Amino acid sequence: MLEARLLNIGKTKFRWVSAGIQHYQKLMKPFAKLSIDEVKPVTGSWAPAELMKKEAERFRGNIDRGETIVCLDRDGQRFTSGALARWVGSQSERGASLVFVIGGSEGLDPEFKRRSALTISLSPMTFPHDLVRLVFVEQFYRALTILHGHPYHKETKRTRK
Repeated sequence: MLEARLLNIGKTKFRWVSAGIQHYQKLMKPFAKLSIDEVKPVTGSWAPAELMKKEAERFRGNIDRGETIVCLDRDGQRFTSGALARWVGSQSERGASLVFVIGGSEGLDPEFKRRSALTISLSPMTFPHDLVRLVFVEQFYRALTILHGHPYHKETKRTRK
């Protein structure tokens, strides 16, 4: 069974986000285990570049050797749900242990992103970090259902009128 983690800065601020995440974690139990790990925020007044570096250090301290790091960043590679499913499936087949990382309010340190296996964009738009967590967990669940032939994901054919 595929095991993955979502690593992010700080706690979720909204109960409805936590409830949504727990809902999708429960639904994906037959396919995979996704744990959520919250890294303590960096305190103090820092320039954005320094803050990102300090957060990257905290992330590195929470990533196990051998884990495949996947950054979530609006400037990353865009996937369709099907393409994400194929990528997750290929990682599962090779026995990878995945850790998906969401940066703090300034984003992810550029060097940290360069050293990751992949950087994925959920959208070119900017979202609150809590919402990114929920959207990612839903998309991860959707990828798993595609891989396992579950009817959750419905492909629709576009028709011309």
